[in-house]
Amino acid sequence: MTYQKKTDFKNLTLQNYIDVLPKTNKYKKLGEDSFLTNCPVHDDNNPSLAISQGHSRVIFKCFAGCSQQELLAYFSNELRR
Repeated sequence: MTYQKKTDFKNLTLQNYIDVLPKTNKYKKLGEDSFLTNCPVHDDNNPSLAISQGHSRVIFKCFAGCSQQELLAYFSNELRR
């Protein structure tokens, strides 16, 4: 998938974000549209990234301490490829 404009990001789904995570990631289903997986920002042997489909956007948080800015930079870079 190719996303050329920043405005395209508001229409992305959880699956779009999962598609750009490393293929070696393991996933634990937390709920209907929520997963715990390895964080791509740091060396993560114990999955610490929660990623969920919210009402109007995808929500993610690294419980190991990676900042939202680091996660946004990763996803922005990967989703533009």
